Amino acid sequence: MRDAFIARRDYILNDVFGERLPFLDDNPPILENLSSLEKLTSRTTRRSPHGTVQLEHLQVVEGGRQQWHIQRDGEGGYIFQAVSGDPAKSRATVNDLLRASNLPFHAEGDSATACLHVPASQVRAFAAAMSEANVIAYKEAHR
Repeated sequence: MRDAFIARRDYILNDVFGERLPFLDDNPPILENLSSLEKLTSRTTRRSPHGTVQLEHLQVVEGGRQQWHIQRDGEGGYIFQAVSGDPAKSRATVNDLLRASNLPFHAEGDSATACLHVPASQVRAFAAAMSEANVIAYKEAHR
């Protein structure tokens, strides 16, 4: 049990946070958009674990997280990739929100991957589209 805990801790600290740390000071705050992207494509709730309190922010349900990876494209934009969970469903959901936001790009991939390239010229529009308020509204409209 201890070894499993240590392995999980190391994965979170080294892999997840290690990958995201270089984006900490980006403007707009792209990590907030990454969080919104994960919440958009994951199973979420706005209720406390016992269902007694309405939460202000979306919370990913235990075991329901669709993880996305982020990297720079070298030209001021970003590339987001999902390779676990259900990338095909995630890609469709993301594309639906991007289409509703009138953004001129979309996620691509196959049944095992989803890849979203946000060009530098569209980063601010993407940030606005991926606001937590928009994600909440989208999820509530598509229950």
